[in-house]
Amino acid sequence: MFGLPGALFLGLCLCCATAAPPPVVEAPVPPEKPLVRLSFDRILGADPGHITLFFNLEIENSGSAGARPALLAWQFRLNGFELPEGAALVFEDPGHPLDPGARALLPVRLELDMEKTASSGDQSPAWSGAGEYRAELNLDLRFDFSSGGSTELRAGMETVFLRVLEPQFSITSIAVRKAELINTRFRVRLRIDNPNPFPVELSALRYELYGGGRFWADGTGKDILPIPPEEAAETDLSIVMNFIDMRRELLDEIIAMGQVRYRFTGESTVSTGVDYLPQFRTRFDRSGDAPVIE
Repeated sequence: MFGLPGALFLGLCLCCATAAPPPVVEAPVPPEKPLVRLSFDRILGADPGHITLFFNLEIENSGSAGARPALLAWQFRLNGFELPEGAALVFEDPGHPLDPGARALLPVRLELDMEKTASSGDQSPAWSGAGEYRAELNLDLRFDFSSGGSTELRAGMETVFLRVLEPQFSITSIAVRKAELINTRFRVRLRIDNPNPFPVELSALRYELYGGGRFWADGTGKDILPIPPEEAAETDLSIVMNFIDMRRELLDEIIAMGQVRYRFTGESTVSTGVDYLPQFRTRFDRSGDAPVIE
């Protein structure tokens, strides 16, 4: 016989031998990451200064839990430079989680103000003379899962498109063609420089001409003027200046000066042949000095 102490010791040993092991807690398996891809769709231009790039963000939720996408940050580079101004992103998320196995095609729109983009940062001169733009867009996305947890992914792509610049207007000479008591006819030689690596056509010209700080005349032109790539073309504008409300001596002063300070303003229609911007209207306001000849 073991006696009372022995029985207590034996019972204690039996209890230790039959105690259940602690349960094994398995770590949760993180959901499978969604698949994302950013692709370029198209480009539209209102004028050379305002361009919109359209992209599509494709998402496939290949996991076993719902996934809600959200845009954390985005980055835009133009010809390799990240510019602080001139670009605005419009991202349309689905507003609800994507079910397991579901796919979504989300439109992404990048609106560019090229004037602000070109003037932002000290790096702009490094790419301002390029004949084309190389645009790179990166999206940083976060996916929150219905089963808990989240993950972050990046989608990006690069596209190249032709750069379109506005023609430059100037006056090379102002010739007095005929002097009458009231009216004086002028022949204004207009020069248009095409800074683009492709030809453009100028039409539907509407203008106002000022000389010596005074309004001289206005007019229109509808003849098509082709301008070769990276070259200039000249055309003559025949205008009539009415002196009925001015001092008659003004004409003599203009001729005597031999040089006149002019201001030439207006707008014209420019045809480019470029798919995303085949035609646009451009406004001009140029000042300079031109010789006055008889």
